[in-house]
Amino acid sequence: MRATCLKFFVITQLLIFCINCAPRKHRIREGLADSRQSILHNTIRRLSRRIQHPGISSNVAKLDAYLESFGYLRQTHFGPAHHSELARTHAIRKYQKFNHLPVTGKLDDETRWKMHQPRCGLPDVTSSSRSIRGMRSLAPGTPFFWEKKNLSWRTINFSSDLTPEQQTNTFTQAFKYWSDVTELDFEETSSGKADIEILFGKYNHGDGSNNAFDGNGGTLAHAFLPENGGVHFDDDELWTENSREGTNLKIIATHELGHALGLQHSDKKDSVMTPYYQGYKNNFELSIDDVQDIQAIYGEKIHEEESTEETQGRHKPDICSTSFDTILFSGDNKTYVFNDKWVWRLSNKGVKRSYPKLTRKLFNRPPNSPRSAVFSSKTRRTYFFKDNRVWRYSGNTMESGFPRRLTGDMTKPDAALTDRNGNILLIKNNRVYKLNERTFHVDSNSVLLTEQWQGLPAIKDVRAAMRYNGRYLYFFTEETYTTYDEQDERVIPVYPNTVKHLLGCI
Repeated sequence: MRATCLKFFVITQLLIFCINCAPRKHRIREGLADSRQSILHNTIRRLSRRIQHPGISSNVAKLDAYLESFGYLRQTHFGPAHHSELARTHAIRKYQKFNHLPVTGKLDDETRWKMHQPRCGLPDVTSSSRSIRGMRSLAPGTPFFWEKKNLSWRTINFSSDLTPEQQTNTFTQAFKYWSDVTELDFEETSSGKADIEILFGKYNHGDGSNNAFDGNGGTLAHAFLPENGGVHFDDDELWTENSREGTNLKIIATHELGHALGLQHSDKKDSVMTPYYQGYKNNFELSIDDVQDIQAIYGEKIHEEESTEETQGRHKPDICSTSFDTILFSGDNKTYVFNDKWVWRLSNKGVKRSYPKLTRKLFNRPPNSPRSAVFSSKTRRTYFFKDNRVWRYSGNTMESGFPRRLTGDMTKPDAALTDRNGNILLIKNNRVYKLNERTFHVDSNSVLLTEQWQGLPAIKDVRAAMRYNGRYLYFFTEETYTTYDEQDERVIPVYPNTVKHLLGCI
């Protein structure tokens, strides 16, 4: 403090000296003396405020650094504490919302307490300009994934808190959580380069100062997204198993392996991918969201009996004795009906003889039980929708970066079709929404089905929809369908108009 005061005195004296010593020709204008005095007083006032409150700047810098580190503030070239108060408030609100705190925009006690809890070192929020752990730029919703299904893993070193055998068993169990619900297969290796490599380290442990650990508490571990494979644990933590003391290794390992497989942080409280450690759980298991998220990247587990169903002709479902999930009129002018993991192709006489087939035989890595599907004549792409995700296909191949999450107020459509210009429309509760094919944001403005298409009667519980040969629209409920001529704006009478009749069941 003494040195700071001396610095303040020297600076003010230099300012006074420089202003008084300026050549007269630069000081002859009227009012310059007042201006000179004003400049001096303002400068001294700013310096005084910094001396009177030496802790504010450093505390703000720490807050901004925290919010930057976890993606809530955009990193600047000037370092932390160079954000506007408005940006900081907005970042705090995003942080509070993500972590289920009262959204005040203020650094209140509850928010401060949450920020001091032990957590994973990866960010919670990503943007198109941000990369994670030195990887390529990540667009929101874009998954990272391994191109292969058989992955090797190796433990480089061990913690001294548990025996090597205990830790190996723990990591094996953590891998098993993910392999039980996908087609991924993990094999341990004791030497050479492995796809996923696990190590324990302290502070700066070899992957850059930005990734340094911080001693006991704070950051517990971090991992690199595919296809890097690094999974690192802070060796200053007390790693335990089957105990509420310390930090449970199995739960944290399962979380970090989720990152190594391509998952990002989740804002769901019961997800293993939540960023903060929630303590030991005796009967720990993946949540439904965890399973859906990993299966959205790698597909569902195919059991041995399923792999022989198509070749042996056993256990194939009968479309006439089951319901359907959705119906698609494809880009090659074929109509497909989907149910669970199966697909039927329709003809004028019902189902084609060689069907059903497993959907994965027609589309790679498709969702099981898609909620809706549509072909866009505008982009020549096929889309599947399930829950709040969208899969996009060029031909029969899923494009890189999919599945993606839908954004907006309505993210779980009941049906999908296109307007006459090729724009995708989503239907939910008999209302029609527009989808932006570039951002995958669903416009909150919606209209009733009867407003979108004049002359169309109210249809309860639309389950699927499609555009056929340009001008004809089909709207399906579970049992019946309605045919609409968009050009003439009228319903075309069809009898019988049952789905079973269309499928050739009757």
